[in-house]
Amino acid sequence: MVLPLKKKKYYDFETKLKVILARQQGISIKIIQKKFKIVSVKQIYRWVKWFHNKEFHRLQQKRGHNYKHKTSINLNPHNNEIKEIKNKIKTIFQLKKQNFKNACLNIIYRYQNKFSFNKIIKWLGISKNSYYRWLEQKEQPPFLTNLDIQIQKICLQNKYYNNAGESFFVWGYRRVYQELLNQNLKVNPKTVYLKMKEMYLLCQTRKNRYLKRHNKNNYIPLSQLNLLKNNFQATQPYQKLCADFTYLLYEKNQILYLSVIMDLYNREIVSYYLSTKRNTNLVLISLNQLPNLKKPALFHSDQGAEYTAKIIQTTLQEKNLIPSFSEKGSPSQNACIEAFFANFKCETVYLEKSKKLTKKRLTQIVNAFIKKYNSQRRIKYLNYLSPYQFKYQKENQQNALK
Repeated sequence: MVLPLKKKKYYDFETKLKVILARQQGISIKIIQKKFKIVSVKQIYRWVKWFHNKEFHRLQQKRGHNYKHKTSINLNPHNNEIKEIKNKIKTIFQLKKQNFKNACLNIIYRYQNKFSFNKIIKWLGISKNSYYRWLEQKEQPPFLTNLDIQIQKICLQNKYYNNAGESFFVWGYRRVYQELLNQNLKVNPKTVYLKMKEMYLLCQTRKNRYLKRHNKNNYIPLSQLNLLKNNFQATQPYQKLCADFTYLLYEKNQILYLSVIMDLYNREIVSYYLSTKRNTNLVLISLNQLPNLKKPALFHSDQGAEYTAKIIQTTLQEKNLIPSFSEKGSPSQNACIEAFFANFKCETVYLEKSKKLTKKRLTQIVNAFIKKYNSQRRIKYLNYLSPYQFKYQKENQQNALK
């Protein structure tokens, strides 16, 4: 016996809309089904789903096969406002962190009555947790402790200002930590780092680049000996000296050369000279600034023509200095002076606008940095003392023993 087929019941567009609106108002599905005489509950869920997905052409399909609806009725009255919000959001993503937070909070506060909270958050690309966290931070202004104030003071006092009027934080958290210890503030270095990170006070200088150099197979031994042999420790002043020079760019591809001599006893810059020409005079003038030594001492440098010249070798003999040379292509054998140049450039020259940088400004930078380096720079090798402080401390200890 064949059962007769049930006739399909069709619903017009108005009834579908009434069902969707009733469901949005929170009326239960069973009541809606009885009121509008709908056969299947699945149909109600399907209509609501189409409505949320903005597939309005499906709600007004006629009887027969599915077809592509050419004209769709625009049921959303807030289209212009949505465009306005999305344009604002595009500009927000270009802002900095702090400004981005404030802009997001303002948009949510302004449009939360017109659009759902979840929809606005989705457009902004933020989570609920971050929104509520930002809200708490805004309602409760951050309480600055004594430690926070001291960290801010140290970082702001040691800011570097370039020729364009821009300022940069030059001190890292380790140097700030040592300064706090000198002020009798006991604190963990990790907390100093976290505090500086929260307050956007971390060091803004470029990190040093370390290049791996491979040993060459076809190595020719040196005619000149490396007497230092990577032993950068000295027990007395003027026992071991390191020398090197570097170039500094200014204006339009103009070059200024800086020749430096360092005492490895306390990492002090004992002599330096600036010149526009790269010749033996660059090294000779910095050498002549050294005193004549009673005891013989090492003078370590690279194998540049400026250091291997006859005039330089004779002046070294007069000063009672024994020459020592690094291997070719081995800057690590003169690491102390290379580290000094790296720190100097990262903290000063690289922060300047090179095209606007004048020769006068550059000489002022060099003089000020070396003066501050010898008197105030805290070096880890010297137990975070400056070169002068270390020297005076050792002298006082020796006098006390006598």
